[in-house]
Amino acid sequence: MQEYIGRCILTLTKVILEGEYSDCFPLEGAKSGKLNLTLKWMHQPIYRDSEN
Repeated sequence: MQEYIGRCILTLTKVILEGEYSDCFPLEGAKSGKLNLTLKWMHQPIYRDSEN
């Protein structure tokens, strides 16, 4: 059985546009607590098979 602590909602558009993003979010639905996030967008090229 998993216990539910809370939730946090973040749109990744800001991370993609800025390249790196750090922020602290309060956990919704929890009595107390926060989540510290540091996210970094690293683009990776997609190589397609040219035989198709």
